[in-house]
Amino acid sequence: MVVTGASRGIGRELVDVLAAQGARLAVIARSGDALDKIVAELGEDRAAAFPCDLGDPAAIDGLIAPIEAARGPTDVLINNAEPDHTGAVTPRTATALRAGRTGTRGPPRGTRAHAPPGPDRA
Repeated sequence: MVVTGASRGIGRELVDVLAAQGARLAVIARSGDALDKIVAELGEDRAAAFPCDLGDPAAIDGLIAPIEAARGPTDVLINNAEPDHTGAVTPRTATALRAGRTGTRGPPRGTRAHAPPGPDRA
């Protein structure tokens, strides 16, 4: 089971609930330190950390193989990653607009990357 945006907020809560129910998780977020803390708390048998900026298409392309090598084929993908848009509503800078790519482009790319390449994949 893969959870994106796993380091805080709803993603972190999902990780805790799923781990308590016995799930073996691959946790993804930009912050490697936060993910390492999750693994330390839950144990390596319950969680494995895969730091990744899901707004970067090249990073997503290189993410699936290590996850499946460590955890086996993905049976459930929870696309929770989303940039933090808290604060005042003001005109957005180019940097903020680029950050928005995580929420609008990251999930479809992640889903495609996890999709079976053909009918012969079990």
